[in-house]
Amino acid sequence: MRWSESIQRAWLRLAGPRRGAGEHGRAGGVWAAAAALLALALLCGALGLLVRPPARVSAEEQLRAARARWDARGFTGYRIVSRMGDCVQRGEFRGPEILSISRQDCFDSIRTVEALFLLAERAQSWGLGSPRCAPSGCVCRETRSFYAVYDEQLGYPRAIRLRKYRTVDWAYLLGHPTAYHGLLGCMSPPEMDLVVVLALEPLP
Repeated sequence: MRWSESIQRAWLRLAGPRRGAGEHGRAGGVWAAAAALLALALLCGALGLLVRPPARVSAEEQLRAARARWDARGFTGYRIVSRMGDCVQRGEFRGPEILSISRQDCFDSIRTVEALFLLAERAQSWGLGSPRCAPSGCVCRETRSFYAVYDEQLGYPRAIRLRKYRTVDWAYLLGHPTAYHGLLGCMSPPEMDLVVVLALEPLP
């Protein structure tokens, strides 16, 4: 039996009319049911104080922990394949030394893991600040933020993503009633990958 059904049946037993009881019996049942619900609410509140949600790890702490995992790796040479938009880079490195570049479709320089860490560090402050007008018009306000996703074992940045969060500017809409046609553009778009590491493997 589900918990909600148990509560509902208990309420009916306490609050419902009793056979052979008068007004005093019905009033007593209502008061008993109210007391039971109050006790249940207090119990839920106490459990909420005892069971706290896990603390959210900041972006700076995630970056430090990821870099520590990368520094603790057991190899110096690696092969990495990354994608930026529609272009792909593939190269082999040993520390800061470039061993070979087998594919370079991008205009940017080849990105080592260290370069990805620097990019992830800079991305923490990109786009932060006051919301701006969305592309669909100022009836929607857009806030941009960048963040990195790190490999759980080796710690290198697996992806650097752009997140756009849009809300309706009600004050603008009240002053510009004809701007209602742009409300559909206030839906937050999906996240966009700026840099994605497709593969990383150690060299012998």
